[in-house]
Order: sequence, then C-alpha cells, then structure tokens
Amino acid sequence: MRQRTVLRRLIKAYMKQNKLNTYLCRKIVKSGRQSPMGIGINTVNKILLDNSYHPTPLVVKTLLKKMGVKYTLDCGQVQICTP
Repeated sequence: MRQRTVLRRLIKAYMKQNKLNTYLCRKIVKSGRQSPMGIGINTVNKILLDNSYHPTPLVVKTLLKKMGVKYTLDCGQVQICTP
C-alpha cells in the first residue's frame, strides 16, 4: 500500500473514532484549545482530498504521534509501521 493511502485511512479512522469533523475541529480551535489532530484542519483536508499535496515529514510525524501510530524514519522519510 502506498503511504498516502495508509495515512488517509488512519486519519479517517481516527476522526471517526473520536467523532471529529471539520466543523468540530474549527470550533475546538476557536475556543482556545489545541487542534485535536495536532495540526490544522486545513492541512488534514488537503491530505485527504488533494492528490497533488505532499505533506512534510514533520506534519506526518505530528499526525502519527497524535494518533498513536508507530513509525520509523528512513533517510528523512517517515515510514508508517502497519500491522
């Protein structure tokens, strides 16, 4: 599986599990709390919807840490450890 496909699947599962959507994420951030995804919802939507968007390794690491997914770094690239 491609990394992009795995990352999208993990994000969708995390959002479903925590009952999150764009509206709720924006409302949480507006109330002064940290983003529930660890990064901005615009970036999350870009990852999910835009095939030409390539997130930086820092963004991917932040997302994976927030979701509790194990990963490794290989030559500066994030490799998702899937079961």
